[in-house]
Amino acid sequence: MSEPVRGPSLTPRSARRAVVSRGVTWNLISEVAQIVFNFAAMLLLVRIIPPAEYGKATAATSVLVLLTAFSAAGLLSHVLQLHDGEDPDWTLHWHAALVIQGSLFLVANLIAGVYWLLPAYRPAAPLLHIGSIGCLLNLPHLFAYQLLQRELDFRTSRLGLVLCSLANTTTTVALGLAGFGAYAIVIGAQVAGLLPLTIWLFAIRRWRPDGAWFVWPEWTRHAESLRFGGQQMSLAFLATARGSLEAAVLPGTIGFGAIGLLGRAVGLQAQTAGRAGNILRDTVYPLLPRSAGDPPTFARHTTLFAQATLLAAAPAAILVGMLGPHLSRVLYGAKWIAADPLIWPAALAGLGLATFQGGMLVVQAASRLRATLLIAAAEAALAAPIVLLTLGGATLERYAWLVAFAELAAGLIALLAASRHLTRDWAWSVLAPGGVAAAAGASAIFALRTPLGAMRPGAQLAIMLIAFLAAALVGLRVGFPSVLLGTLGRLRGGQTLLGWLGLRQSRI
Repeated sequence: MSEPVRGPSLTPRSARRAVVSRGVTWNLISEVAQIVFNFAAMLLLVRIIPPAEYGKATAATSVLVLLTAFSAAGLLSHVLQLHDGEDPDWTLHWHAALVIQGSLFLVANLIAGVYWLLPAYRPAAPLLHIGSIGCLLNLPHLFAYQLLQRELDFRTSRLGLVLCSLANTTTTVALGLAGFGAYAIVIGAQVAGLLPLTIWLFAIRRWRPDGAWFVWPEWTRHAESLRFGGQQMSLAFLATARGSLEAAVLPGTIGFGAIGLLGRAVGLQAQTAGRAGNILRDTVYPLLPRSAGDPPTFARHTTLFAQATLLAAAPAAILVGMLGPHLSRVLYGAKWIAADPLIWPAALAGLGLATFQGGMLVVQAASRLRATLLIAAAEAALAAPIVLLTLGGATLERYAWLVAFAELAAGLIALLAASRHLTRDWAWSVLAPGGVAAAAGASAIFALRTPLGAMRPGAQLAIMLIAFLAAALVGLRVGFPSVLLGTLGRLRGGQTLLGWLGLRQSRI
């Protein structure tokens, strides 16, 4: 039988900081572990799997990403919106989610059937059949993750994601070395990577629904969850609009090889700069809606969240843009040198996306569901139509730059929409620290490029990375010491770093 899951009651401010600190710690451990696994896999896979195979895998997984927009994730994530003391009806959620995920499994196989009839897409058809299994496995995976998020059990949830990443990586590497190419990528991500949390839910937590496993849901009892879940589905659909169009258009316009190069550049940004944003969002967002009923407190929390988002995203984007070729050479080898012109636009697009997601989460935490849909629609309207330019002969590099400008514009729109929930000085406190850190770090790299020009890429990368981070911290120490106190002071080990920078311990 299922057991009731209760969120923690409202805690004092110091205890809340402890929750955030623990969350950041476990999220950081998880992200570092996943970076290690992914990089280790990439060091092998990019040398044995050709770009065309990556393109085939992308053509299949892009369809699955689109279907994921209509998954049960939105409905299940409604449990995070509940106030303290409200208990989710987990069995009710299970029954509804089972219908949704089963339907997606059928749709994925129907699309794969259509792929068999189209010569340009036929290579991706069997991959899509295999990947459709993930539609079923995603149900217990999502269910377990949301249950742990509601309990603020960051330790178990993040260890679970580490095991998911490990299962994905080991499966992909083993199959890649065996010569399975695109199949290795799809099986690792869509099947093996979803098993650990599934096993935890049923075998370790021993969760079971009350009564039958499958009961046709009483949709009227889901009114509030469906409203929120429908909004989340709409947001996810809009977020995947460009990727879906890419899967539909790019194989016939620029080919699987070019898709693979673009995926490598985007992956380089996501697996480096994008990780910091993931840690922040996964840790802080479950706490934001809980203070929405107290506008002054909510404004302080959201401003700090937006500030930290830009403080992580802006320097990281500049770092990847400037050191991207060095990173690519060390991680991917010379085989992927053709992706170098795409690194800067991918890095800037990542900055825009991080800003967009941060602003969206602030608006969503305030329960402005209509506003979030409008913001997402604006992002899709800016970015998705750019795919169609490849039908007129637009080059891959031009396409990448246009996407970057569109994502930056969407990020600005989301931030402006969130500004009504921030403190009055938000423009300065949110934008300036990240800009100063990025500028200081970039100056350090410019100063070192000529003296280090004769060194090997790996040695250059290590020295310039350390110089960038040191310069960024010094820039913040000089210009925004209060920002360092307000962020590092909330983290375990942060007080030690504050001491190294000559700052007094935070009393916030």
